[in-house]
Amino acid sequence: MGSYKIIIWGIGRRTQRYMDFGYFENCTIVAFCDKKKYDTTYYGYKVYKPHQIKNFINEVDFLVISTQLFSEVYKECLD
Repeated sequence: MGSYKIIIWGIGRRTQRYMDFGYFENCTIVAFCDKKKYDTTYYGYKVYKPHQIKNFINEVDFLVISTQLFSEVYKECLD
């Protein structure tokens, strides 16, 4: 188990590369979040809709935005 608890937003090719290369091996992944591919699992973790992560965002240390649409996600997080 890793030292930081994280939620990863986005389950596209970028996240797949990060996972395959072990970028998060020192972290505890709590969940994944995606606007289009939710209610499934990804690398064995549940994928939530964006509004669902608000229920447990206080339980994690970081929200990792792993998408090219960073500014869009950032604005959504502020709402």
